[in-house]
Amino acid sequence: MSLVDAQGNPVTPQLDQGQMVNMMSGLRIRIDAANAQLVQLGLLVEYLYENLEKQDIKISMEEFPVWAEARYKEIQTQAQEMMESTKEEVENIKQNIKNAASDVADALKNVEQQAAAAQETNQDTENTSEETTEETTE
Repeated sequence: MSLVDAQGNPVTPQLDQGQMVNMMSGLRIRIDAANAQLVQLGLLVEYLYENLEKQDIKISMEEFPVWAEARYKEIQTQAQEMMESTKEEVENIKQNIKNAASDVADALKNVEQQAAAAQETNQDTENTSEETTEETTE
């Protein structure tokens, strides 16, 4: 995922050495946590398998590779569908932001025009008032 500026143009982040060390430390912590989760999952599968065997429930492992491959493809398909729907949502959000920005720009132009017209009206009123004052003093 690339970083973009306010206009949607890609930008290249500049990291100093301290930021890079902090980022690498954060990634290492995440990797360690993921590894710990894998170990816990492996232990859980082993525990379940042993307890099923104690209850004389036999699980044929010959079918596992075929099942795992089919399940993996199913998960990939689901993930791809989610990515596609997310892309649509992102595009809709981008369009809504552009529309809102355009509406704000139009509103600002209208306010500027109204302010200029009001200022012009005030100047005309002041000029008329000054002319009236001059005529009465003469």
